Amino acid sequence: MDKVEKDKLLEILSQRNQSQEPSDTRDHEPNPVAAAEPSAHAEKRKHQRVRFASNVKVILSSGEEVSVYCDNISLGGLLLNSTYPADKGTQLNIIIPLSIDGSTKMIRVKAQVVHTHLGSPDMGGNIIGMKFLEMNHSAEKLLTLYVDIRVKRGFSLS
Repeated sequence: MDKVEKDKLLEILSQRNQSQEPSDTRDHEPNPVAAAEPSAHAEKRKHQRVRFASNVKVILSSGEEVSVYCDNISLGGLLLNSTYPADKGTQLNIIIPLSIDGSTKMIRVKAQVVHTHLGSPDMGGNIIGMKFLEMNHSAEKLLTLYVDIRVKRGFSLS
């Protein structure tokens, strides 16, 4: 991400923070986009998705960390709801907090934007689907455990 893109992102995030009160309903209400009829993406999926409903940290090329809402996650990738657009093919490092057995474990992954589309302005305005490119073995084990626990607790998505 070049300086112009970073400045645009920071301006959009700043405007959002000034114009909106934070919403705590994201943890409790499903994203209407994710709850819609299965898409062509659903038929191609190799991994079980689970509701995530929390923020992740996206690391910009400058090293700055930006908090972005993550709707769902799988062993193959995640879905972000963001106030800024991202171009298909963009690669980003992401820090993901996984709550397992009462504690939070942070994993770091490299992911690539595979699809984007406009979503609800209430949820950020941009839906960004990302696939994981790099993840170390311990992160993969933690994510596998997290997804398994969420599936058993009924948080799986089609």
